[in-house]
Amino acid sequence: MRRAAMVVMAFVLCAAPAWPQTTAQGNKAPAAKPDRSADDEALAKVTQDVVAAVNSHDSKALAATFASDADLRAPDGEMVKGRAAIEKYYATLFSGRLKDVKATTSMVDTRYLGANLAISNGKAEIAGAKGLDGKDLPTYTLLTMVVSVKRNGTWQTLSQRTWPANAVPGPPAPRSKT
Repeated sequence: MRRAAMVVMAFVLCAAPAWPQTTAQGNKAPAAKPDRSADDEALAKVTQDVVAAVNSHDSKALAATFASDADLRAPDGEMVKGRAAIEKYYATLFSGRLKDVKATTSMVDTRYLGANLAISNGKAEIAGAKGLDGKDLPTYTLLTMVVSVKRNGTWQTLSQRTWPANAVPGPPAPRSKT
C-alpha cells in the first residue's frame, strides 16, 4: 500500500511540470488598473455641461460638448452629423417644442475602451417638452448611449444615441431579482 502511494506520488511529481502553468495573462501578473479618476471627473463635467446647456436652451453650449466630427441619433430617429448641424438641430428645438424643457440626468455606467475612448450609458428625465400638436407632454425618460473621445486632453461626445425608455408599448417587463 505504501509502495503504491509512493508510485502515485512519483508519477504526480514527474508529470507536474508538463501541466499548464500559465493563466489567461500568461506568466505575467495582471496589469494594474489605470487610475481613471481624472477621466471620470472630466466625463461627469461634460454631462453637467450638457444638462446646463439643455436647461438654459443654449444650442451653442450644447454643441460645444460634441467633437467637430460627432454624430447624433435623436429620439425621433433623425441622424445629425457634425457639430454645426447639431447646434442648428438643437436651436430649432429650443425655439419650438423644447423651449421650456428641463432635464436631469444620471450616468449609469462608463466603460473605457482605451486611453482616449469611452462608452457611457445614461438616463435623462425630460420635463416641459411639447408634443407635435403643441400640447404639454408628461415628463418622460430618455436612455442615452454616448461614445466619448479625448482629443488634445479634452473629452467630447463623438457619437450619441438617444431613445425613449418606454419605446415598446405596454407595461414594463418584469425584472429578475438576482
